[in-house]
Amino acid sequence: MKKKLTYALTALLGLGFAAQVLASPPLPGNRPPLTPEQIARIKASHQSKKRELTPAQQQMKQLTDQLRAEMRKKPVDREKVNSLVQQINAQRDTARIEQLQTRLNDPSLPPQQKQRYTNMIQRMKAHQAPQQK
Repeated sequence: MKKKLTYALTALLGLGFAAQVLASPPLPGNRPPLTPEQIARIKASHQSKKRELTPAQQQMKQLTDQLRAEMRKKPVDREKVNSLVQQINAQRDTARIEQLQTRLNDPSLPPQQKQRYTNMIQRMKAHQAPQQK
């Protein structure tokens, strides 16, 4: 009898806790679900951006193709390879800076995140400057 009462009491407490959790408001930071129109607009925007290569990405593709061709040569010119690798890395940094600047234009971005992106861009540009000399 005591066991049955204990099990029943435990079940009631568990149900009460579950009801309290389910009835609580959503956690902060959770966004309301998007409408189908918003989802379609976001997908279209992403697809159009994927199709178009930025100038930095086009340059990086050309440099990568040159690097592949140079690596296939016998003997490999190490200076040329090192130069191409440095140029590719510089183009990657430029492309990353372009991405971050695009994200800064998002009106839904919180101020703290905007500050982080701004700081990242400044650090990347400062890192890039000595390498370009």
